[in-house]
Amino acid sequence: MYDANRNPLGHTHPRGVPIKKGEYHIVVQVCVIDARGRLLLTKRHPDKPLPNLWEASAGSVLAGEDVLTGALRELREETGLQAEREMLIPLFTRMRDDNFLDSFVVRLDVDGDSIALTMQEGETVDYVWADAETQCRMEKDGLLVPIAVEARTYLKKR
Repeated sequence: MYDANRNPLGHTHPRGVPIKKGEYHIVVQVCVIDARGRLLLTKRHPDKPLPNLWEASAGSVLAGEDVLTGALRELREETGLQAEREMLIPLFTRMRDDNFLDSFVVRLDVDGDSIALTMQEGETVDYVWADAETQCRMEKDGLLVPIAVEARTYLKKR
């Protein structure tokens, strides 16, 4: 856990328990872009919060992990993709109600359709390589989680 200045507080927090006001954890998001400029979106499991919505790989950094390690782990767990630390390009960091959100981009030099992805049981149930038009339609239809919409805004600027 961290304070508002992102200083470690010296204790961890159990998943599922409300976080005390003034304490924060770190959430990472990894936006994977393939050689055709398409964004990898995964569909959230129906039993999770924000069920059946689409997102870039995201999740909480675990105790003892640094941000980059957490981002790579989340990407690997949710999609089976193996990326390297040097592939993570910072996109944005934002303080939210109870967490810091660190968003990254990974740019691949291959067509996403050539990659075999593996969905994480209980977390992700499907995926799509979405071009800009598809992303726009999904956003308009309310099918994207809020941080995926925010990431789209930053990605359009690059």
